[in-house]
Amino acid sequence: MARFWLLALVLATAGCRQLLGLEDLPDGSIDDAGHDASDAHGECAAWVPASNHFVPCAVPPSEPLVLTAGVWTYDTDSSELRDPTSAVSVPFNYILPQPGGGPEVRILSIDRLTITAGAGLRVTGSHPLLIASWDETKIDGTINAASVRSGAVVELGPGANDPGCQVAIDGHGTSDAGGGGGGGFGAPGGAGGAGKNNQNTGGSGGGVLASPQFVVGGCAGGKGGVGSDGGARGAGGGAIEIASPIAIYVAGAIHAGGSGGGGASNSAGGGGGGAGGYVGLDAPVVNSTEASILAANGGGGGTGCSNGNGAPGDNGVVGDQPAAGGGTGCPGNVNGGAGGARAQPTGNPGLDSGNGGGGGGGGAGVVVVWAKMVGLHGVSSPSVTTR
Repeated sequence: MARFWLLALVLATAGCRQLLGLEDLPDGSIDDAGHDASDAHGECAAWVPASNHFVPCAVPPSEPLVLTAGVWTYDTDSSELRDPTSAVSVPFNYILPQPGGGPEVRILSIDRLTITAGAGLRVTGSHPLLIASWDETKIDGTINAASVRSGAVVELGPGANDPGCQVAIDGHGTSDAGGGGGGGFGAPGGAGGAGKNNQNTGGSGGGVLASPQFVVGGCAGGKGGVGSDGGARGAGGGAIEIASPIAIYVAGAIHAGGSGGGGASNSAGGGGGGAGGYVGLDAPVVNSTEASILAANGGGGGTGCSNGNGAPGDNGVVGDQPAAGGGTGCPGNVNGGAGGARAQPTGNPGLDSGNGGGGGGGGAGVVVVWAKMVGLHGVSSPSVTTR
């Protein structure tokens, strides 16, 4: 392998552990297969991730993970990987706190990660996912860490709706209510539209977390006003980070968009869209092709209504275009705001109405790259932050 072969000749595993003071794994860091830090490669001490979100000597790797054609799924709660035939395996993994704070992350520690063209990895669960790949990493397929609304059902991306989020505000009013504010994360969410001819205010959008220090998911939007008739809040996007001591090459797509806000029923406000989540890449060399996509866009706000059933906003787009707000489904449709994306990271406000106001669009999330040599091409939405 193209790893630190010279250091591997002179650093024994025990020496590496002693150097970092890791005589025992932290509580909870033994993986589901019962491995511990005695399996660590000798080069672990030489790998110092710039993101500082994990300690390599505490997460020794197992066999390579190569994903081929079809959709694979990984659950950060159960740690189960399902292949396209639904066969289950449990790759080498840990659950650990991030140094300095932040939510616990599920860490997949593997010898090498390869996702071939035509393969997709769908990630869900309550924990953010950090993939520690100890060799060159190639992503020619897709990693989907987004939160996705399909009708009334929302499937959450990994670590979405972090408890530390600044929550967007719900719409106000007991009839003809305001729309919920859009979730904020990398950029602010849009305000919900006012209802009842500005007598019922829309909820304010969530605020921005300007410089995330941890691998953390995006934030939810606010609920549309008027009880169960108000549009449901959109979910924030999930959180995915990939780290390698060598290089990361991306020719496919990695995305962590927020979900659309729910449409209102009767005279109620639309739900605010969820903010985009977190995409992080950490390696000495990070390159991407013209065909690549790195996206963490906000979801659109839901339709405000006079009666009937309004449409939800669109989920965060895998690209650089804003997710559309909902605007159909009932007489007197009131458009939700578009989600934040590259050209305008802040979520758009929902429209005001004499009936229920539209939900605000979710703000864009965060795309962060830690690298000494960066060759990024293709689409990034929002714009990449390099460190």
